[in-house]
Amino acid sequence: MAPLYLGAVVSAPHGVWFNRNFSHIRAALDLIHTADFENRYTLLCSHPNPQFAGFFAAHEAFLEPSFPNNSQPSHVDRCFEQCRECSVALFYPGHAQAAILTRLSEFEAIGACVIAVSSVDALTCLEDKALFCAD
Repeated sequence: MAPLYLGAVVSAPHGVWFNRNFSHIRAALDLIHTADFENRYTLLCSHPNPQFAGFFAAHEAFLEPSFPNNSQPSHVDRCFEQCRECSVALFYPGHAQAAILTRLSEFEAIGACVIAVSSVDALTCLEDKALFCAD
């Protein structure tokens, strides 16, 4: 199954997790709250900054741990475990998206749809400044 792109509609009650994103996520969380008359969504937000603006609009907020040398495999492992433990149905990663998408089948196996803004190749290029500038 391909990654779920922005704009997809899901009808079942579920957890929605925005992790390690930019401050615009606060507005997205507020919009979901405003439109969710039936309380279908549990909004989760995580970030390494304890004063991240998105925390105030989430039902559940938690700090992201730091990993030695910014280890993407450790980050992806933690994201997978968080999705499993919190029964996340929609996961919008803001960090290491390409690495997360390379393990998409693992997330799908536990019922977590990963919302991606592009393909693994495009995200890899965007996440690597030297590669991006070379292309």
